[in-house]
Amino acid sequence: MLKWLIVALVVVFVGVSIALLWQPSLKSIHKDIRKDLGSVQHMSADDFEQRDHASMVVFDVREEDEFDVSRIDGAIQISPSIDSHAFMTLYGDLLKDKKAVFYCSVGRRSSDLVARLQADSKTSDLNSDLYNLEGGLFNWVNQQRPIVGQGIHPYNAYWGRLIKDANQIRYQADQ
Repeated sequence: MLKWLIVALVVVFVGVSIALLWQPSLKSIHKDIRKDLGSVQHMSADDFEQRDHASMVVFDVREEDEFDVSRIDGAIQISPSIDSHAFMTLYGDLLKDKKAVFYCSVGRRSSDLVARLQADSKTSDLNSDLYNLEGGLFNWVNQQRPIVGQGIHPYNAYWGRLIKDANQIRYQADQ
């Protein structure tokens, strides 16, 4: 009995160690997002910067405390859990004749929101104009692109390992 308890503890220890040490890359995360949410269109950081920003509305799909630390200039913060009706009520008029670009830390929450908006019949006419920013804000910062704020909120330590410069990590906005 003791032997099996020791074996079980070793297996748990090894499993937890592997989970903590294994860190997916932003590219592998984006690949999984594309596989899971095939209907979502993506825009690269290069493409985003080259486009006419007057023809776009940018949404930051992170929590307020993350947004308060830093964001892409001009982004509007929205909750990752906003429903389609609330989104259209708040931003439908703003989106007329514009493309909407959504981002979060790595692209998962923003892609999930884009997929939900695409699935809702009230917002289905926007499908061709909804984009997820590939790699999210982490990719943006890792490419040394400009942000408003000092540093970047990593969401938590696990995801923070995807930020190349650990000195940029901030959990609170600078006072």
